[in-house]
This record gives sequence, structure tokens and C-alpha cells, in this order.
Amino acid sequence: MAYRLDPTQPTATEVRRALAEQLGRAARELRVEGGPSAEGIHEVRKRIKKARSLLRLARADVGTGVARHANAELRRVGADLARQRDADALVEAVDRLLDHLADPDAEPALEPATADALGRVRTVLAERAEAVRAGDAIDPAVVRTAARTLEQLVTWLDRVPAHAEGWDALGPGLARSHRRGRAAFAALPDEPSAEQLHEWRKRVKDLWYQQRLLRRLWPDAQRPVIEAADRLADVLGQEHDLAALVDVLAAVDDHGAPSLAVDETDRDLVVAVADARRADLQAVARDLGTRLYADHERAWERRHGAWWGAASGGATA
Repeated sequence: MAYRLDPTQPTATEVRRALAEQLGRAARELRVEGGPSAEGIHEVRKRIKKARSLLRLARADVGTGVARHANAELRRVGADLARQRDADALVEAVDRLLDHLADPDAEPALEPATADALGRVRTVLAERAEAVRAGDAIDPAVVRTAARTLEQLVTWLDRVPAHAEGWDALGPGLARSHRRGRAAFAALPDEPSAEQLHEWRKRVKDLWYQQRLLRRLWPDAQRPVIEAADRLADVLGQEHDLAALVDVLAAVDDHGAPSLAVDETDRDLVVAVADARRADLQAVARDLGTRLYADHERAWERRHGAWWGAASGGATA
């Protein structure tokens, strides 16, 4: 079934079904013969993020302690599987930067020297990503352990008794997630750090995933919110990848030598265009954030609670 909750069905049943679908599929992807591909690992990590957002939404159902423990386990599994994806993301960041600068309307226009520098940096990053892949960066034992952890979580969560039902099971988690995202956005300084933006991005992903989970409440009203949250998450994701690219280009080893074998002139050119693009993306993100987080969390929760009542044919509480 799709990643959504049916308000006409028992909430506890729907929450556990959706968790089992995401984590079960992730475990099966990890257990494919010959081991998962880089794309497979990426899919697994996306399913883990979906499950974590659902746990945050359903905290009142499964209980705070259970939600925290399961989230910690899923965070650990995701981190264990991250290295290959992180290497590939840097290559994709350069590709997106080249595509953006090649646009006739892009400012500043793509200079030949900058295009050549980006091409050479991309080659080095692609070789680095291939070396990570060829070097079996993710040990098969780590993959097996990750799959077993996901399977055990499915069994455990299915046995957790429901602490709340109906909107009482979801409303507090929705309000909490929105409050955390709104606070992270409001706390951004004029020149936010990559860490501050990344924290906000995680909360935006929660908003996006949770709207998708609840999209049967009033699809016509929720569709623009889902699209805007998806756009904001993508913008912040691009910004994050460019920040990681700048960090990699600036990194040095224990002897003070650059960690990435890139010409200094190429490095400076790429960092300059990456920083300029990051500033543009941050401006877009702030504009979207102003709209998505215009509501106070209580208004956000009450509106969705009323929609839940209408969609479920019952009371909102």
C-alpha cells in the first residue's frame, strides 16, 4: 500500500502497518542476493527516514520511550549505510551546479574556466566515489546486521500496545513536529551554518512525510502544502550537498595538505560558484519557509484534527 494512513481504519493498526511496510521493504532490499546496490542503499535510507517521521507523528500511540528507542536504532542503521551515498551526493552536487550555470538565464553566466574547473573536480569526485564503491565501503556484515535490526524492530513495534487512538494518537506528534520546524526556521541567523540549515531540513522532511501520511484527510487542500514542502526539502538538500562539497574541497590531512587532489585555482573557482549558489538557495528556502510555517503549531494541529474528524466520520478527539 502507499505511504499514507487511512482515517477510517483503527489508528494503531494503520501506524503498525505503515511501519512494517517501510522497514520490511528496507530489510528485504538489504538482503537481495549479491548485496544491495548504491541505489538500493539510497532507497533503504529513504524508507528509514519515512519510518522515523511516522514514529514522530505517532509518539502518543506507541509511547515516547518506544519512539525514542526505535528512532535511535533507525538513526544508527542509517548512519552505518551512509558512506557510499555521501560520496555519490558530491558528484550529483557538481552536476546540478553545472546544469544551473549552463542555463542562459543563470547569473553569473558560466565562464569557460569555471566550467573546466567544475569538470575536473567532478572527475576527481567520481573517481573517489568509485573507489568507495569498489572498496566495499559497506561491510556485508554491517548490511546483515542492519537488515536484522529492521526486522526485529518490525516485530517489536507490532507488539507495542496502543496508548491512544484516533486523532489523540497523531495530533500531539503533528503539533510537536511543526513546532520544532517552526522554531528551527525562526532561529536561523542572517548567515546560518550548514548544521543549522541541516537541522531545519530534517524538520522540513518531517513536515513533508507527515503530510503525505495524512493526505487522505483533504487531498485538495493538502496537495499545495505537500508540493511546497517537497520543494523546500529539495532546496535545502541541494544547499546541504553544496556545503558538503565546499567542506571537502577545503579539507586538509594531518600534514596540512589538501585531502582532495584538486588544483588550487580549480578549488577556488568551484568554491566561489558553490557559495553563490548556496546563497540563492537559502533565499528560496526562507521564502518557502515563511509560508509553510505561518501557522502556530496549535492552529496547524487543530485544522488537521478537524479534517481527521470529517474524513473518519468521527470526533476529532
